[in-house]
Amino acid sequence: MANKNQYLCVLIMGLPGSGKTTVAKILSKQLKAVFIEADDHHSIQNIIKMSKGHPLTDLDRKKWLSSILNKARESLKSQNVVIACSALKENYRKFLSSLNFKLVYLKIEHNLALDRILKRKNHFMPSSLLESQIKILEEPRKALIIDANFEVNKIKKIIVKHISKFRNN
Repeated sequence: MANKNQYLCVLIMGLPGSGKTTVAKILSKQLKAVFIEADDHHSIQNIIKMSKGHPLTDLDRKKWLSSILNKARESLKSQNVVIACSALKENYRKFLSSLNFKLVYLKIEHNLALDRILKRKNHFMPSSLLESQIKILEEPRKALIIDANFEVNKIKKIIVKHISKFRNN
């Protein structure tokens, strides 16, 4: 059941610390969209596993991705949706592809990501998992790629401009 484009779906992806949540929150306000934080869809077991410094497997991520997909599908029936989700592998993005999302990849360098992760408060994912995330990252070929070092409002403006161009074509 694909999204028929009545409502817009934007998927903000990237490594931990790239600013996915921050960007998605302000973008969702601009677009009057539902904001979906993928981290909120992890099972307790996944959160415990990551908290202990163990990376998730593809199997661990299956229910997580299903939960995000179901929430987004339901929301797209009546409104725009912006999702903040790492979506590091092509398989994960393919699993969510029925949402017909516009993909935004916040590209970040290792040191900046690590610095941001170390400054986060109240997050279950330790900095020790960054390396495993980098290892599985499959950079998208078809995406709006933005330097995560840019100021948040600049990133939002780039995304909005890109969406406007797409809708006018």
